[in-house]
Amino acid sequence: MSAEIEALKMENSELKAENDDLAQYVRRHNLLLHGIPERGDVDDRDAIKDILTKVGVSVAMVDHFHRLGRKESDIDTDRSNSTSSESYGNVSGTTKKKVRPIIIRFLGHDSRIQALRNKKNLDKDKSIYLSEHLTPLRANRFRRVREMGSTRNIRAVYTINGDIYVRVKEGDPPLKIVSERDIDKIAALPLVQVTRSLRPRGLSK
Repeated sequence: MSAEIEALKMENSELKAENDDLAQYVRRHNLLLHGIPERGDVDDRDAIKDILTKVGVSVAMVDHFHRLGRKESDIDTDRSNSTSSESYGNVSGTTKKKVRPIIIRFLGHDSRIQALRNKKNLDKDKSIYLSEHLTPLRANRFRRVREMGSTRNIRAVYTINGDIYVRVKEGDPPLKIVSERDIDKIAALPLVQVTRSLRPRGLSK
């Protein structure tokens, strides 16, 4: 019986991986633009045009764009209409609203790559930046590995075409993160005393 259960777990894991691969493939022409205040579609369009000009991509290469996820005001309305007495966020019942990133879908893969390669031309304060559009599973793994990297001697954590890579030392081959076992390998690395922040990267080849 245990062998059958293990076989079913393996099959389920493989199916999840295949579905995730498909979901990431659908995102292959997308980028996320972070840090743009939410003031409406017209302002979003102007901001996208400005950002793409800085990275050398014509706005004509954009298929469409929209904000990722539900607007905070819509969520707040749902909460206020709830009959539950449960409060959300901190003790006072207030929450800090997050600025939703903008999904930009390009007409071609080449424009997406060019935008990523030139993203160093964006604002120096790093509050506005471009990143790859990862699936929820990969975004979660990327966040966890970056958090681990801030307390371990890791050279870089980055993504290439939706795949997550970790380079422990300069000159070492990167480790591709494809499963929880790979994350366990990062977690097993020795801790360091001085912490440092790892900026998200999304380079494509």
